[in-house]
Amino acid sequence: MSHYESILITGGASGLGLGVAKHYSKNKNAHIFLIDINPSNLENAKKVCEEFGATIHTKIANVMDEEAMETVIYECDGIRPLDLIIANAAGQRPGSTSRTEEIPEDIMWATKICVNGVANTVFPALGLMKSRGKGHIVMTSSAASFVGLWGLPGYAAAKMWVRRLAEMLPTSYPELTFTAIAPGAVKTPLWIASNIDPNTGELKAGGQKLHPLSVEEGVEYYIKGIESKEIFYAFPPQLSEQLALAEKLPYEEKMNLIKSFAN
Repeated sequence: MSHYESILITGGASGLGLGVAKHYSKNKNAHIFLIDINPSNLENAKKVCEEFGATIHTKIANVMDEEAMETVIYECDGIRPLDLIIANAAGQRPGSTSRTEEIPEDIMWATKICVNGVANTVFPALGLMKSRGKGHIVMTSSAASFVGLWGLPGYAAAKMWVRRLAEMLPTSYPELTFTAIAPGAVKTPLWIASNIDPNTGELKAGGQKLHPLSVEEGVEYYIKGIESKEIFYAFPPQLSEQLALAEKLPYEEKMNLIKSFAN
């Protein structure tokens, strides 16, 4: 049984976030705070998680809204002092049908949700957890933090920022534990929306050729990453090993490799 009893998860209404929430909801003493922008998904997630026995709280909030997220973090911590925060939310730019970041607005959107979204979740909690001398903060990075993804400069750069943030925060907050988790391809609703053409069922232009893990497999690895308390945890292991080698390649070879992964 997990020792975490007050857990906040952004992007907690679907995909990996919901899977992690269901896992920790098996602890009947736990309070799980699910943060998401989709009200109907949140309501469904709450019902599913409550069946496991934990106390479930939901908050509708956009992680890109700094003031709203500060309010959410303080409200949740006031109900039950948070001991685990999972900054997991991500998303496509509304109205975008392309896999790639073809215009500056796409790159800016990726930066806002992957960088600002993590910052707005993590930074308000630092002082709260430091005052108690403990706390674990988990941030979703990506396998893209190793070598990038073709046509997604904003996303790749943002996920590298998340990785570096987790590595450096302990220098200022040694009382706390930080983990950046870097999933490979996982067949979440977001992955499907990003990679699969809804009309043909085929890969979009630029979509990942890599065979995705199931959500269940992804959640299992994600939980291992949380419980490891390592600064950086990438999965699946064989992919992370390959990407660690690819990261050291000369630039042109690296770019050719990245391009070969794209449809």
